[in-house]
Amino acid sequence: MLAKVRSDCRWSTVTAFAGREYVKREWRRVPDGCEEEAQRHSMLDAKDDVLDVKDANAALDMEALLSKARAANIPHYWSMSRTTLEEKLETNRTD
Repeated sequence: MLAKVRSDCRWSTVTAFAGREYVKREWRRVPDGCEEEAQRHSMLDAKDDVLDVKDANAALDMEALLSKARAANIPHYWSMSRTTLEEKLETNRTD
């Protein structure tokens, strides 16, 4: 299942499911076992994993980015935006 912040939500990012960050502009994967909670969440739109090619590539890119951050021992990587993660990985910073 995938989720993103509802377009009518006052916040552009929402943290849910033990620290995962969700944004308005991008569908992100919901952790296994949290599907029902995602569907009930008042600030998130949720959908099944049926993706178009663009969404599938974006989700795979984000998963790969998170794996790289985990391997580089970047603290709190799960709560950072894509841009921040890319910058930290590019400069090899862990602060």
